Amino acid sequence: MENRDDFKPSTKEALAQRAGYCCSFPGCHIPTSGPSNESSTATSNSGMACHISAAAPGRGARRYNPNITAEERASIQNGIWLCYRHGKIIDTDETRYTVEQLKKWKELAELRAHLTQTYGTNINFQEYFFNTTELPNYSTDISGSDIDNDLISDAIEDSCMSQIWGKHTSNAVCDAVIEFSRNAFQHGNASYFRLTIEPNKVILIDDGKDFNPWHFVNLEDKTGGILAFKELIKLHANNFIFIASRSDNNNVYAIIHLKNANEIPLLTPCAIEVKRENLKDPQILFKALETCKAIYILFQRQLCISDGRLFADMIKLQSYENRQLIFIAKASETTFRVLLDAHPGSQYISL
Repeated sequence: MENRDDFKPSTKEALAQRAGYCCSFPGCHIPTSGPSNESSTATSNSGMACHISAAAPGRGARRYNPNITAEERASIQNGIWLCYRHGKIIDTDETRYTVEQLKKWKELAELRAHLTQTYGTNINFQEYFFNTTELPNYSTDISGSDIDNDLISDAIEDSCMSQIWGKHTSNAVCDAVIEFSRNAFQHGNASYFRLTIEPNKVILIDDGKDFNPWHFVNLEDKTGGILAFKELIKLHANNFIFIASRSDNNNVYAIIHLKNANEIPLLTPCAIEVKRENLKDPQILFKALETCKAIYILFQRQLCISDGRLFADMIKLQSYENRQLIFIAKASETTFRVLLDAHPGSQYISL
């Protein structure tokens, strides 16, 4: 039997302390230390220090990394603090729980403990995580023979998306992945569907028939796919964008959390930047109209109500039927309302 590179007692104690003696499993966070009924001084401990990369090679040790030393394997950097229940779960399913995911759990648990100690329990953790933390990398192929809702839900939950992007957002993404995968197999005759999670985005790829959900955004149809997509684009108000494209005979969908609006022209050809001198120029949108069903319109400087009216008047003179306009600006709610009224059904992202 191989020797295990186990943690020293001091390492275990440090892991527990850094997690605030709470389980690091997403959504758990229960205390792992408390009083025992055995005596007035006894304590009850229900936590365990778990290896991120397995302590020893062998059957089932898929997270074992032969390229790190024994000292590194037994170090605090390779440990995560969990309750007994979740500690056993991650050790018996090393395919589902990856090294990168566990490191992200640990990062969030320690940050949560630090914020709780510093500011108390009333802090909005998700609001803090949203701007400071990224998702772990993850990828899985979804089978068309039996689309497993729980497999998709578990992938979303294991990425800590609900903690980082918020529960409403993670639910909207989960619905979209399920509905888009069903559409790809049942209506698009796809042979595969891939879900990939990256630090600031979720990417969906299938080889089915050409399908762009922006075509259906203004329909009253209440099928699962259309409702899921409409809920998804509501996230624009929370600094997300949705991009649909066709590449190498694949449908490619990207749900992206924007850290900087200047990224948008780099992410999609369906984006234009509007300078002040272009506010009354009807040609500004023409170059994007031919192939784009959704056009991202980025205003480079602070937009006031009068500027918004100039651009709105230009929009009203043009025909943008069946095209979605997404306005991105540093502007007031009143200014955005002027733009939205000019093109019913449009969206906005406030900088």
